[in-house]
Amino acid sequence: SIQTEIIQNISPIDNYDKYLKLMIEQSREITIDQVLELPVNPMPLDYVVKYSNIDDYTQKSKHLSLMDDHKDGLPRQSYRGIVLVRWKNNR
Repeated sequence: SIQTEIIQNISPIDNYDKYLKLMIEQSREITIDQVLELPVNPMPLDYVVKYSNIDDYTQKSKHLSLMDDHKDGLPRQSYRGIVLVRWKNNR
């Protein structure tokens, strides 16, 4: 299951970094507008929406009703600048 896979990769930190890197590499890059148009998906798919700076992130996060506050130039809820989100059963 996805939960088991995530738990196995949480510790140590190197495992999680490798897991996250692989997940991003295997994800399809789309725009925030494409995210908003995604249907509810019974089989979760992984997507990447890139942001260029904190202002760009803030603008995109508002479309998904995410927290848009930041600290030290990164989204507060991010890990190394990466924010994982579930949207209509997609990640």
